[in-house]
Amino acid sequence: MADGGAGRVSPDGASWFGLRVTFGSFARTRTQANQERAPFYSLPEGDFNAHAGAAARQWTLSIASGTSVSLTDTVRSDAVAAYRAVPLAAP
Repeated sequence: MADGGAGRVSPDGASWFGLRVTFGSFARTRTQANQERAPFYSLPEGDFNAHAGAAARQWTLSIASGTSVSLTDTVRSDAVAAYRAVPLAAP
């Protein structure tokens, strides 16, 4: 990953670890997942696609079969990473 690899320790003592995120209960559709690294009080509570530009990273997930999809990310041990997935057509 551009930010570092799992198991790597940064100069400030934070380490990186791999994280698997699974989103479930979706119909077969194209869905946008946003990763937001920020204090919890600043995370949006609605209009997620409208706030997508503030997300640290974004993925477009295609669910070919079933009702869930997973992604893998690498995050710092001292970071807050909140993941949300919403249909692309949502506000």
